[in-house]
Amino acid sequence: MTANRHPTTSAVIEAAIRVHRLLGPGLLESAYQECLAHELTKRGIPFRREVAVPLRYDDAVLDCGYRADLVVEGDLIVEVKSVERLGPIHTAQVLTQLRLTGARQALLINFGQLTLMAGLKSFLPNGNQLPSSQNTGFGLPDDPIARSPDRPIARSPDRPIARSPDRGVVVDLRKALVLIFPMVPHGPPC
Repeated sequence: MTANRHPTTSAVIEAAIRVHRLLGPGLLESAYQECLAHELTKRGIPFRREVAVPLRYDDAVLDCGYRADLVVEGDLIVEVKSVERLGPIHTAQVLTQLRLTGARQALLINFGQLTLMAGLKSFLPNGNQLPSSQNTGFGLPDDPIARSPDRPIARSPDRPIARSPDRGVVVDLRKALVLIFPMVPHGPPC
C-alpha cells in the first residue's frame, strides 16, 4: 500500500461496490451518486456533495461552475460516471480537480461497467494512477478470476475458461458469472 493513499479509500470503494451490486449498470449517473451518498451516510463516512472547485487565474479566484461530485473527509474526491467506457477526458477532469483543490487522492468510479472494479481508477495529486491492488487492498492482481496471460492456469474439463480478446485475461467462467450476476436480493432503488 502507498503511504499517500487516503485512509478512507477502501471504505468508499466497498460502498460503491455495494451500490453497483444492488443496482447493476445502466442507470443515470445521478442515481448512482444519490445511492452512493446514501451508502456513505449509512456507514458514517463524512462527505459533501457537488463541491465547488474554484479556478485560480492570475490573482483572482473564479467560480466557473466546476463541481466535484463527492468530497469525502475534505480531501478525497469521488467522481461518479455511468458511461460505456472511461475516456481520456474523464481522467483529465479528475486530475484537474486534484490540482485545483489540493486533495490527497481522487477516485473515478464508472458504474457503467459490468463489474465496478473494471470501471475504477484512483489518482494521486502527482498524476500517478494507483494500481487496482492499491485501490482496495483486495489483492486484485492475484485474484484467481483474472490472471495475466503469462501465468499458468490449471485446465480441467469441469473448469471452463475463456480468454478475453481485448486484454488477454484468462477467466474461470463459472466465477465470472457469479461476479456479473451476483445472488444479491434486489431492494428498492436508493
